[in-house]
Amino acid sequence: VVVSGKLEAFETSNVVPSGQGGKVVSVNVKVGDSVSKGATLVTLENTTLAAQVRQAEQSVVQAKSNLDIARIDYEQAKANYERGKMLYEQGAIPQVEFENSYEIPYKKAENNFINIAPAGLESAEAQLAMAQEQYNNAFIKSPIAGVVTAVNVNPGELASPGVPSVSVANINRVVV
Repeated sequence: VVVSGKLEAFETSNVVPSGQGGKVVSVNVKVGDSVSKGATLVTLENTTLAAQVRQAEQSVVQAKSNLDIARIDYEQAKANYERGKMLYEQGAIPQVEFENSYEIPYKKAENNFINIAPAGLESAEAQLAMAQEQYNNAFIKSPIAGVVTAVNVNPGELASPGVPSVSVANINRVVV
């Protein structure tokens, strides 16, 4: 029995840049190369993105330090508040002095420690996550294991989202 037909890979992927795309720095594969899932196929310009990650990392360090300082300030203000409250209750200081010198600084330190400093840390961590994602998007990776069937970009060209940079097919399973 003679059968004619066309064999096609059961699983194929036209790999496109994530994020905004960018200038191609290197193409790490050629047609016919075997690639594993997660292999870097194309590298986009990422110097600025790497610097943004480093900057965001330092912002997280600074925000953590600010939170530590806010905790120390809060603990000190709380201790001062307790001392001032005792002095006020004993009649040693007037109410105005208690409020201005002890109560208000305590409430400010408490707000900074409970609300402001943690929000700053959360914001810095979110900025770091976004910077890391943008940086990771500079490395176009294969979503499947297979063989490279097409390379549509060259170093120096722009890789655009929605436009396949590389095509990969898993030829271990085929359909007729």
